[in-house]
Amino acid sequence: MTVKIMTLWNGRLDSAYAPGVSAPAVFGMTPFQLECIVQAVLHTTNINSVSIGEMNPQYDVDNRTNYA
Repeated sequence: MTVKIMTLWNGRLDSAYAPGVSAPAVFGMTPFQLECIVQAVLHTTNINSVSIGEMNPQYDVDNRTNYA
């Protein structure tokens, strides 16, 4: 079996939604935009696993990155 992994990097989300990353993105994606992309990828490819990368609690504000 071939393993295909999709990695989501929180650093691409707008810093208003995910401030708890090392390099916050000004004018980044909204969680809704990311969800649309993920749904499209999952429906058109054989992804076996999804990893979510980059969370730095030291930079987070009110646990926002956890909810994004």
